[in-house]
Order: sequence, then C-alpha cells, then structure tokens
Amino acid sequence: PFCRQPQTGVIYGMFGGYLRSQVRCESCRSTSSTYEPFLDLSLEINKADSVDKALRLFTSAEVLDGANKYKCARCGQRSRASKAFSVHRAPPVLTVHLKRFENKWGGRSSKISRHVRFEERLRLDGCMSQGEARPQAYGLYGVLIHSGATTKCGHYYAMVKNSNGVWYEMDDDSVRQVSINTVLKAEAYMLFYVQDPETGA
Repeated sequence: PFCRQPQTGVIYGMFGGYLRSQVRCESCRSTSSTYEPFLDLSLEINKADSVDKALRLFTSAEVLDGANKYKCARCGQRSRASKAFSVHRAPPVLTVHLKRFENKWGGRSSKISRHVRFEERLRLDGCMSQGEARPQAYGLYGVLIHSGATTKCGHYYAMVKNSNGVWYEMDDDSVRQVSINTVLKAEAYMLFYVQDPETGA
C-alpha cells in the first residue's frame, strides 16, 4: 500500500508529487515498492532528443544482475530483478529539470548545449504507476534558460506565459513579447507545466 510521510506547505502543495520505485524479483515474482516525494523530475538527456523520450528513459526498467543482484525479502534469494520508477502522485504544477551539466574529473563541468524538443502540451499517462489516477493534459507556462558554457559562468533568463496567453521573455530588466514558436525553439534548462484544472486528476 501507498504509505508516506505527509509533505505540507504551499511549495509541496503546488509542486509536490510522489515517485514509486518498484523492484520485481524474477525468482518468486514478488514486488517491493518504496515512495519518495519530489518537487521536480530531473531527466537525463544524453540519449534523448525530446522530453517525451527522456521521460520514457526515466521510467524504463533497469535490470539488476551479476554483482547487482537483488536480495529478495520474500524468497530470501539473491536473484535477477528489474527496477523501475513511476510517477505515483502527479503534482498540480510539474517542474521538469533537464540535466544539461555533467561533472568531469578534477571538479570541471561541461554542458550539453543542444535543443531538446518539448511541446506546449504534456501528458504523463505512460509514466504513472499502474492503477493510479491519471492526470490529463499539462500546459506549458514557463521555460528557464541557461546561457553559458558551465555551471561557473553564464546567465539565466526565462520565458513566461501571461494569463491572457501571451508569451514574454524576461531577461533582467528587459521584457519583450515572443511567439510560441520562439519558446519551443529555446534551449530549455527547466520547464514548468500546469495541470489543466478541468481535466487534471
């Protein structure tokens, strides 16, 4: 059963969700699940050219075998197993973090500087725990961009959607209107999606 410590406060009320980590033993077919709160989904983009693909990779099963065999509490054996994450409770406001920075030997960092495709609408149906309520569509309302080569230099700015549906670029004290096409071409670092109040779970 889903058991968790309550997460309270305005931040968790808006941005907070729960991930489920489930391990399935291949010897006895039993499953073990743990749950943890999250405020954002942090996605690897090394092998993904889109947010949809990064989400699929995030929730794909990892095989535990060899030196990483799973010690099953049910059958007591060290056996081959599969482990997978899923979104168990989706938040009203979903924050997606694209992992653009990689730490290198000697404390150096490098940046993945390429466009990762994202859409104005997002669904989590394929990422949810089986049997859990499905949120419907999320709508994009904010994009955070990092301009620069490493974590030690650069500049952050944002594109945000007004309540009237118009997009603006916010860069320090400079504000200008931009098109949705400009937004979708951005080299996003973080994406902010709000759940449709009429169809969300």
